[in-house]
Amino acid sequence: MTEGRAGNRNEGDAAQREKYLKAAWGKRYIKNRLRRCLTG
Repeated sequence: MTEGRAGNRNEGDAAQREKYLKAAWGKRYIKNRLRRCLTG
């Protein structure tokens, strides 16, 4: 029982972490792309 609950909690954390990482990566990617377009 406790393992299942912990598994669900970990899944939620992983989903949040994935969402955060995707957002952070996306922002960085856009910044770099804009910089490249503007300078080069």
